Amino acid sequence: MQDKHIVIFRGKEDRDIFINKIKFSKTVYHIDGIGGEPEDGDIVVGNQQVTDWIHAKYIVDNYDNLHEYTIFAQADPTDHVHEPLLAIESTFTGLYGSFSYARSIYEQYTLTWERLHAVYLSSKRLGIDFHNANNSRKFIYYCTPGTTFYVHRDRIRERPKSFYENIIKCDNDVDFFNYVLDYNHPDWLWAEINRAHPELRHLSKIEKLKKITSELPKAMTLNSSKPKDDYFGVSTEPLWSSIFFTGKEMFDLMDTAQATIGNKLYFDLRKNNYDLDFKFSRFPYSPNMSETILNFKRLENNWFDWDCPNYLKWREALIEKTIWEGKQRGFDGLGYVKYLEQSGCKHISF
Repeated sequence: MQDKHIVIFRGKEDRDIFINKIKFSKTVYHIDGIGGEPEDGDIVVGNQQVTDWIHAKYIVDNYDNLHEYTIFAQADPTDHVHEPLLAIESTFTGLYGSFSYARSIYEQYTLTWERLHAVYLSSKRLGIDFHNANNSRKFIYYCTPGTTFYVHRDRIRERPKSFYENIIKCDNDVDFFNYVLDYNHPDWLWAEINRAHPELRHLSKIEKLKKITSELPKAMTLNSSKPKDDYFGVSTEPLWSSIFFTGKEMFDLMDTAQATIGNKLYFDLRKNNYDLDFKFSRFPYSPNMSETILNFKRLENNWFDWDCPNYLKWREALIEKTIWEGKQRGFDGLGYVKYLEQSGCKHISF
């Protein structure tokens, strides 16, 4: 059996859903103040110390004594992971892998979640920068929602402990909010804000940011200086799976791809040029986000042992889930599975 340890963040979720069924060693961080009671052995943290803080804190505290694999998960991962127990009990083969079946493309500034998620600025604050990231609206971050993933200790240690200590230091919503307010944002962002929020056109730039980012929807006050809870953490969520643990080589490829002519990540889809090394093609521009997602699916091909009994059971469950999703959404789920297989994707994730 592989050496696995599971780090879980919990609020008011029922422990019998997932926590009490886990066979491996685990650390449970109980987020206080949002319901539920901690049990003996739980690490109790405040309601501002959530996903990103917990990930970083565990790594810092255990940096020199990490298990071979660390799994980070929610207390109830079922909204992002189908059959989570089969998933975590499968045999891992990569230095990083995700369990989530959902897929998400994040922008540098996400304007579609009822607040401004300044993902690009959170990366800059952590000392990670991208080439040519400010000249136009770009979908430059790829992540698995819920940040439910595994990572090998060697991948974690590719970055020094000080990197994770800095995440803890930067995890201050008010400080980050003020950083966003003071930042010299690109012109295209203001155009997007005016398009998405025409009712705010008469306000100054800083007033617009406060309206979009602060806790207000009912009390529309310009005096608000408090960001929504976990403002920094939400903006770093895509960084965990696509930047922090992707490895330097893959990060460099992603950085180069997003800096090219288009505003989406792209690498070659043509089957006659399919490359088992999954090399990025810098050009041409890809007008279709589904092409980008398909290419990322190919990167999942080194995550699991395909002959592992638990994985084979999970794979069948994932196929059934995809067929069911197809019926709900009006597409041929089984046809989609066959399309993925023909395209070189081994892991069937919707």
